[in-house]
Amino acid sequence: MARHQASERGAILRRRIRRPEQPDFSLRCGQYFQGRLRWDGALYYMPWKDYQVGVSVPGPPFNFDANVGDARIYGIESTLEWRPLAGLRLAVTADYNNATLRSDAFQNPSFSAVPGERLPEAPALNFNAIGRYEWNLRAAVRLFAQLDVAYKGSMWNDLRIDVRSLQPAYSIGNLRLGASRPDGTWQAEAFISNLGNSNAVLFVNATGYDTYPGVSNPVVAVPPRTFGLRLRYRWGGTY
Repeated sequence: MARHQASERGAILRRRIRRPEQPDFSLRCGQYFQGRLRWDGALYYMPWKDYQVGVSVPGPPFNFDANVGDARIYGIESTLEWRPLAGLRLAVTADYNNATLRSDAFQNPSFSAVPGERLPEAPALNFNAIGRYEWNLRAAVRLFAQLDVAYKGSMWNDLRIDVRSLQPAYSIGNLRLGASRPDGTWQAEAFISNLGNSNAVLFVNATGYDTYPGVSNPVVAVPPRTFGLRLRYRWGGTY
């Protein structure tokens, strides 16, 4: 009987959920300079009506989706790409993102959300840079070397201010060296991922389901520095 009542209550709560409205206003522009330098940028503004998140409460139905209030996101993103010589590509991409909760319409003591706080999993700053050089060893073999670095700013893992954790900013670098056939039939590469052997935190699970002392950990970290080989071959075409 209790299980049936919980199911009914959950169904009622779900029927009350309103689909979030997310209009998107953006301005984008790009420019090429003699084919070697390209710049692309965008400004955006997104007001969210009835921002929706997963909610956990102590009693039935325990877990459901709810419209907690309105949210607002605005920011800027830009990419600069330069090809100073044949085979060499240098590119940088960065974005600034301001994402905040604007109102608390849910008003539930089991879900402490405060207007003005940053939305979860929304770092204010992201940055990526890549350098790649390709050259022909001979007509049938093309060599390449690539270094890329990614930076992700700090971010909260949850909207609830009483259970959330601030995940620190981190940077990850990767190196790739390899060879391929110009038509893309095959490719072989050696790689090193996470060059600095960073112990960066990708996600902290605030639900508690992943926390069993001595058994599991709610912290999901990036894999350690990894050395590897990767081979690809495409039968009947290119990849």
